[in-house]
Amino acid sequence: MFHRSERLLLRPGWAEDARELAARIGDLAIVRNLSQVPWPYGEEHAAEWLARAQAPKLPEFLLTLPGSRGAAIIGACGLHAGESGPEMGYWIARDRWGQGFATEAARAVVRIAGLLGHRRLIACHAIDNPASGRVLRKAGFVPTGRTRTIHSKGRGCDVAAQEFAAELGADVDAAKEQAKAEAADIVARAREAADRLVEAEAITVAAREKAAQILADAQAQADALRRDADDYCDRRLADFEIDLGKVVAQVQAGRAKLAGRLGFDEA
Repeated sequence: MFHRSERLLLRPGWAEDARELAARIGDLAIVRNLSQVPWPYGEEHAAEWLARAQAPKLPEFLLTLPGSRGAAIIGACGLHAGESGPEMGYWIARDRWGQGFATEAARAVVRIAGLLGHRRLIACHAIDNPASGRVLRKAGFVPTGRTRTIHSKGRGCDVAAQEFAAELGADVDAAKEQAKAEAADIVARAREAADRLVEAEAITVAAREKAAQILADAQAQADALRRDADDYCDRRLADFEIDLGKVVAQVQAGRAKLAGRLGFDEA
């Protein structure tokens, strides 16, 4: 599964990411605030995490920041099975703290959870990490009032954690309604475009038929003119032959008179 937020590309992790992933998360300041990440963290741990099978409704994403030199890994965010349902967790590389990426990623995963059919998400943070609580609030979570004890592999001990929850029902319904509205709009615009194409095609067909009729009429007129010209030439030739016969007769008559006057018989 892939997801594009305002600045981030959320994508699955691949085996080829192991070295970069280990370098980005391999910071005690990050690992101490996570429950399932050991310290020290090496490339072999990254490879193991990347090779894990994921449940279809519990996706885990690498957070990448597309740029001119590729899409660098800057953290991770995703869902996992918790005590009472799906829980969300995240981490951001130290050099990207304070730039809003944690909030952006958390909001994106909350939206994805809603689209996957989850109605409620849980998240928690260590009591001594209040910055994470601010991120969760910005992502739509609210404190449940419950303090949990979780084991931190990075610290090697249990820590107190404040629990938060996000109710997704209203957001899911709103997203579905928005999706339906957008789909209806797409269909309406597609129908309008189809109607315009049909109309244009009808105009084209009519134009072709009209052009064919004009050409046929022009051909008929040309044929008629050719016939009229042939008839005219035939008539003029016949008239010319008649006139020529009259002239020949007159010439012969004149020659006869002349011969009579001269006393010659016309040969």
